[in-house]
Amino acid sequence: MLFETPAVQVSDVVNRIGITDAAARNLLRQLTEIGVLREAALCYPTAWIAAELIEVSSP
Repeated sequence: MLFETPAVQVSDVVNRIGITDAAARNLLRQLTEIGVLREAALCYPTAWIAAELIEVSSP
């Protein structure tokens, strides 16, 4: 999912993998804690970004 869309919102995760809102938030929190994602809190609704994937894919 992140390789296709390196910026996601909770609703994207819920719809894509079929989990609850709470489970999606927990997953995003865990991925943020281990450094896979970075929270873009200034966005509304909040988005999480896989910044390293964006950097690697840039020419």
